Amino acid sequence: MAIISPQRREHINRWGIWRSLYEFLMIRLQRHCGLVFCAVITRPLRTSVPPLAENSGSEYRFLSEQELIKFAKNSELQIKPSVIKAAFAKGDTCTGAINNGRLIAYLWRAYSPTKHTDGLWIDFGPQARYSYDSFTLPQHRGQRVLTTLSLSTDALDQRGRKNSIAFIETHNYSSLKNAEFSGNTIVGYAGYWHFFGKYYTFHSIGAKKEGFRFFAAESTTSA
Repeated sequence: MAIISPQRREHINRWGIWRSLYEFLMIRLQRHCGLVFCAVITRPLRTSVPPLAENSGSEYRFLSEQELIKFAKNSELQIKPSVIKAAFAKGDTCTGAINNGRLIAYLWRAYSPTKHTDGLWIDFGPQARYSYDSFTLPQHRGQRVLTTLSLSTDALDQRGRKNSIAFIETHNYSSLKNAEFSGNTIVGYAGYWHFFGKYYTFHSIGAKKEGFRFFAAESTTSA
């Protein structure tokens, strides 16, 4: 019987044994201990719209609340109407990649503190626009759809912000690679430990300099 699954072997071949071991460890620490460790990334916002990817066949634009609710009827997109309504009421925006009338990818942007999980929120500096909850349909992954979506809609709604900020879990190597391709750099690290219903947050000096932090709606121990 094979000790290593085909999926794990493929991951090792792509990323190497040490990165694969690190991913294995971090997934289990999150699952069993509630520990999450992330890289904080940022890049300057573009002031002009770059050319779209050649022959992409997709349209990249902002989505209204009503059309997004209509698209959400496709359960593959993993988004609920209640979430959409709450985000728009908060002032967030959503951009989407539309191919042959179908929404194949979307990306949310926020300009104020944003909920991450029940009881835990994210804040960031006044010069930043926060990107979150990006998603691409499985059949369109590996085509840099989100990268094109993000860069192509960069200049449409900046609200005076100067840079984009986001976070990616440190073992999500594919997303980190795509973020680097889009011009992002890692400026620090942040994370949290969810233990017996309480959040303990921590942030590196670089993350604090950018104003990025996790915080709880109520009492939280922070470092």
